[in-house]
Amino acid sequence: MKKLKLFMLSLICFAATTINAAVHTINAGSYYYTPSSLSINLGDTVEWINDGGNHDVNADIDSQTGLSFNNPIAFQSNSTNTVGAIIYTHVFDVAGIYNYDCSIGSHAAAGMVGSVTVSGSNTIYDIVSNSNDHNTLEAAIDACDLDVTLSGAGPFTLFAPTDAAFDLLPAGTVAALLNDIPQLSSILLHHTVQGSVMSGMLSNNQIITTVNGTDVTVTINSTGVFIDNTLVSFADIPADNGVVHVLDAVLLPPSDCAGIINGISSTDSCGTCHQSYMYAGMGSLTYVETYSDTVGLSGTFVLAGSPIDVMSNPNWISDPALCPNTIYDVVSNSNDHTTLKAAVDACDLDETLSGPGPFTLFAPTDAAFDLLPAGTVTALLNDLPQLTSILLHHVISDSVMSDMLSNGQVVTTANGTDVTVTINSTGVFVDDAQVTMADILADNGVVHVIDAVLLPPVTSVKESNLISEPKFLYSLNILGVRVEKYNSNQFVLDVYSDGSIIKRFIK
Repeated sequence: MKKLKLFMLSLICFAATTINAAVHTINAGSYYYTPSSLSINLGDTVEWINDGGNHDVNADIDSQTGLSFNNPIAFQSNSTNTVGAIIYTHVFDVAGIYNYDCSIGSHAAAGMVGSVTVSGSNTIYDIVSNSNDHNTLEAAIDACDLDVTLSGAGPFTLFAPTDAAFDLLPAGTVAALLNDIPQLSSILLHHTVQGSVMSGMLSNNQIITTVNGTDVTVTINSTGVFIDNTLVSFADIPADNGVVHVLDAVLLPPSDCAGIINGISSTDSCGTCHQSYMYAGMGSLTYVETYSDTVGLSGTFVLAGSPIDVMSNPNWISDPALCPNTIYDVVSNSNDHTTLKAAVDACDLDETLSGPGPFTLFAPTDAAFDLLPAGTVTALLNDLPQLTSILLHHVISDSVMSDMLSNGQVVTTANGTDVTVTINSTGVFVDDAQVTMADILADNGVVHVIDAVLLPPVTSVKESNLISEPKFLYSLNILGVRVEKYNSNQFVLDVYSDGSIIKRFIK
């Protein structure tokens, strides 16, 4: 297998070995290379052995003319005068004719010159498939049957993301794309440009159209060369049918609001994504994601958000004043309630809090959830009945504004449990949590923001009426695990010998 090694924005030496590659020897002595002409296959290795004298292997600048040899790959060795030593070793992974000489003194003029002819294929697909760093890209190309194209005449330019680049995508993305060949093909063609575009042909802010019909933008600054903000980590790997540039991230074509690459869905003023559709008359609608979905359908194609769509599609909202603003919308649009939203979603309470209501929600912030012992939120997300009970302990089945609350008031929650309101000079409290922002109006009720998570009370069972002075036994945390050491900002449940349980918040 081959491994890519090159210097950024410069012509590189592409070192590699193949399973069936051969090793050839050329002897160097007093003004000779033997054999002076050698024909090998792509991927073969050549070793130059010193028979005597001080010699090197120069395949860069012709020592006699001072001009470049114009070899497919240029290389220059150090010199050595050690008899029997290997002067230089080179793996030939680019086909073509390589001329070279000994640049020491007048050795070249004395006839110390040679050539190596390399036969074989070195297409863009060969470069990818022979690279240790592009296994995922090769699998994607094979899955989309693009191997024939990238082995064809071209010329093409391929921006080639490494395996590490694909690993940066969210977990499961690659597997999902391998099961969605049209979308994967679109992504691969978004990395391919018609024509051989070397790095020296790129300019800052240049826009390049890909084979996918989408555009990428070139940025060149002191850090390097970027394609759509993705760094070109290695450039100018020559192929028989074009050139390869290695990228450190995957380029993603433009997608619509539904995440469909080259899709045609559009977002209304409330942030709701709508698909386009075929309108066949008599109220018959067939929703489509891309233009290609319309193949075989008959009727009027309606692009989401077009004037005819706004008039005929009752789900399209163009007036921001008409946007819904339910309690769930208030939570999901808040930057401070991401944990609460995740909990609501996990317990399938999003539809409830988007329903007619009315409801009152005491909404703990992310900081409030962070006050719980480490691992509590994760454990609750794995115990949905308990999490649902806790969430419903924050909900009242009515719209209760702050001026409707009074000191000492006991309010029954949607969980069937009670919370107690305390109003003093410090502020308004619901159990141990302070209301930090009140009266956020919603279409279906009101939201009050609180700085701690409310915990439902634990049922107390008396073991015996004969015990006059119950004895403290132990404390539990919110997960029912015994607590040996109290930490600050922690809820604990003190268990007594008579079966009673007292909830405390340790600040």
